Amino acid sequence: MTERLQPRRPPFDVTSCRGSASCAGDAPGRGGGCPHMILDPGDLAGRISVLLRRRLNAHQSHSAHNVLRVALSGCPNSCSQPQIRDFGLQARSPVEITESPCLYCGACIDACPERFVELTDAGPRFSDDCLSCGRCVKACPSGTLRNGAPGWTLLAGGKLGRIPRLAVPIGHYLDDDDVMERIEAILTAYLDADEGEEAEKDDTERRTAQRARVNPRKPGERLRTWLDRTKWAANLPAVTGKVLAEQTTDLRGKQKTSLG
Repeated sequence: MTERLQPRRPPFDVTSCRGSASCAGDAPGRGGGCPHMILDPGDLAGRISVLLRRRLNAHQSHSAHNVLRVALSGCPNSCSQPQIRDFGLQARSPVEITESPCLYCGACIDACPERFVELTDAGPRFSDDCLSCGRCVKACPSGTLRNGAPGWTLLAGGKLGRIPRLAVPIGHYLDDDDVMERIEAILTAYLDADEGEEAEKDDTERRTAQRARVNPRKPGERLRTWLDRTKWAANLPAVTGKVLAEQTTDLRGKQKTSLG
């Protein structure tokens, strides 16, 4: 009787939102014509694919359950569902309040689907739950609001399955290089924790592996399961980022006050 072999699968999958130029076939930087696009994830998706191909080349999978999945979204709408991937990225642009007088027209309120902005005697005031999507900025006719420097929110450890979990934000307003550094740091800790790995190592690699083995990874254990079981142990890099509310800047020097 011939044994039926399962087909070998690529060890990772990287997807971008449908607004990405790389998905829509547009020129780089055009963002596929999506009106909500803050950052086009195309170039970063390519860099992440190169990293995962290099690091996971020896980790071919026979099951779709063991494929490491990454999703990038060019805005907080998150069409590519980064919240349920091993690594997820959402582009954001913080709102800055300028010196230009507010007209109190209410355009910013109408533009925000969640009503995370209100008008006070001092002008616009944002909730700590603001998603930094930039819709209010586009709607503002007076220049009172403007976009700050855009960046990525990095999420880690999302999954569906029998016990679904949403990914955890571990950094906000990161540039491409910051994202690559943090993904590789967590990936290195995860891969070095393989309790079945017995490859020859030099002294430095052996010491790194020994630290990771404090919380060894079980055969076939997914990233999120390992992170939950080790409770994001001390051997993981310090990558916790600032909360979104801390990044809403008021150029008039006033402390931003949260709603409620």
